[in-house]
Amino acid sequence: AKIINIIKEWNHNIKLVAFKASDETNEEKLIEIVKTKLTDSKADAIVANGMNAFDNDTNEVLIVLSNGDIKKLTMASKQEIAKQLIDL
Repeated sequence: AKIINIIKEWNHNIKLVAFKASDETNEEKLIEIVKTKLTDSKADAIVANGMNAFDNDTNEVLIVLSNGDIKKLTMASKQEIAKQLIDL
């Protein structure tokens, strides 16, 4: 089992945000992949980004929240993305 899938068992009150790097370019398919990860991990949010994010100082991400909301953060510095994630 993946550690992320049992963190909520250890502490139900923890705010759990997981990350998913994917080479999926179809946004609808990516959302389905992320929703599955969200269900499996019981995370509060999953942040999905492309594989090219590792080579850049900027990024755009798709966030799927446990309440079903989906947010898309447009291209910004990774620091700005991090600030926005803290405000979730």
